[in-house]
Amino acid sequence: MTETIKTLLQPIQDRLNAATPGPWDFEPFDGSFGIYSLEMQDDGSFPAVIGYADASEAGTQDDAAFIAAAPTDQARLLAAVQAVERMAQYLDKLADGDRHYADLFRKAVTDALTEAR
Repeated sequence: MTETIKTLLQPIQDRLNAATPGPWDFEPFDGSFGIYSLEMQDDGSFPAVIGYADASEAGTQDDAAFIAAAPTDQARLLAAVQAVERMAQYLDKLADGDRHYADLFRKAVTDALTEAR
């Protein structure tokens, strides 16, 4: 059975919902070390510290930016795919039962989600 867009997106949405709310950030220390963390809470604590990084290692700053942006990027990508699905549902209604064009949208999204694994 072919997976639907909803079944492909649900585990991503579940992980996003379970993650500690951000904003996530990368805090460099003296230009040599950094810490991936979440924004400080009202009580002065950090709810998560992901790890330390030596900023002299290749890619560290890029990795930090990627990790810090992941929750926001995931939320935006999920919203974009859900908007495509809503458009496909709208096309279903416009087409008077001819689901051909809406199904093309769904297939393209499902194929992309499946191939990205």
